[in-house]
Amino acid sequence: MMSFLMKNQDFARPQTMFLLDNLLEHGRIRLKDIAELSGHSAQNLCMLYGKLEKKGLVAHEVDAQNRRNTYYFLTSAGKSYLKRHKAAAETVMTRLFACLTPEESNQFQESLRSVCDVLNKVIEEKRY
Repeated sequence: MMSFLMKNQDFARPQTMFLLDNLLEHGRIRLKDIAELSGHSAQNLCMLYGKLEKKGLVAHEVDAQNRRNTYYFLTSAGKSYLKRHKAAAETVMTRLFACLTPEESNQFQESLRSVCDVLNKVIEEKRY
């Protein structure tokens, strides 16, 4: 079923979608702040955003007042890319979940809530 739905679809990598979505949510933001919010190292993010910049999806500028601050933001091409790929993912998910009975849908939602609860607990415990 999944291979049928994904055939000939132009899907973005989840990591790319995460990085672009972060910029959409926060707008022009310092790399240092993205690192804090996401838990990724600034060096790793710099490398990842650099790849997206080469594709024209992201741009950056260095703060003239403090050269240690680098701000990243989505380009118009990045916004279009994100919008297109989110729509494609939503279409696939809608088709997938349309096959579920109401009972299966409820069971699935409860399972997701349980997974989220466990992940939130792990994240909270790791901060201490």
